[in-house]
Amino acid sequence: MDKQGFKKILTERHQEVREWKLLENLCAIHLMKQFSNTDEPRLFYYSRNMEVDFYVPEAGLAVQASYDIYDDETRRREVAALTTLHKAFPLQRAVIVTRDQEEQITEGALTIEVIPVWKWLLEVYFV
Repeated sequence: MDKQGFKKILTERHQEVREWKLLENLCAIHLMKQFSNTDEPRLFYYSRNMEVDFYVPEAGLAVQASYDIYDDETRRREVAALTTLHKAFPLQRAVIVTRDQEEQITEGALTIEVIPVWKWLLEVYFV
């Protein structure tokens, strides 16, 4: 992200929107450090009727960044994106990274971990 893009995020009026964008960027940086240590891209964005923020095919990992999923519509959208991806490419792990929520959601054969960002950042991934 360039300096102007970061400045725009910091000057947005709505704190929740600003924090959501920062959360998504933090997830991207964390995943790039974990999975992009070679010349070949290993971290992807997936979009086919549903948006998945981050997808690492070789790890079977999908990550959604969402400020929170207290709102039913947001919760349905985030879960639906992960279940749609799971149907196309079976996942070993599906995660929704939030500001402070923690729970497990089961949709059919898929278990989705909802985890606070601080806890997620402390995890170490091995591929």
